[in-house]
Amino acid sequence: PSEKIKEAIESYQPDNNRSQLKKIGENQFFLDAYNANPTSMRKGLEAFAAMEGNTKVAILGDMLEMGDYSQAEHTEIAQLASAMNFDHLVLVGPEFAKVEPAPNRISFTEFGQLQEWYEGQDFQGATLFLKGSRGIGLERLIDKK
Repeated sequence: PSEKIKEAIESYQPDNNRSQLKKIGENQFFLDAYNANPTSMRKGLEAFAAMEGNTKVAILGDMLEMGDYSQAEHTEIAQLASAMNFDHLVLVGPEFAKVEPAPNRISFTEFGQLQEWYEGQDFQGATLFLKGSRGIGLERLIDKK
């Protein structure tokens, strides 16, 4: 019956690092670290930009297996995210590290650098978006929390 369908849709809670909303302490995390490609990155960034939040932090991990299109696609996503004027834009991975630096974004070649930077921050009441390919493992940033 349609009422049961409505209840099921309304009660659905994503898991497995796919479009999960997680509240940890005072911060809200939008975790989508299962897979990443140019289309899912754009859509995820648009959804994140539309979310409410005082301090917004976008942490993007490499889109893996892009082949010959990798540099162009990573550059395009970095430029799109930069134009969204988040409070912090952090790019993670060797592919994003090849993107020309810009004053409004931070870039790390590997996850350990991101983790060190993150642990040095004091986010309170922030909304953070974590999006990247499975191989980057951005969920590790909040798994211990």
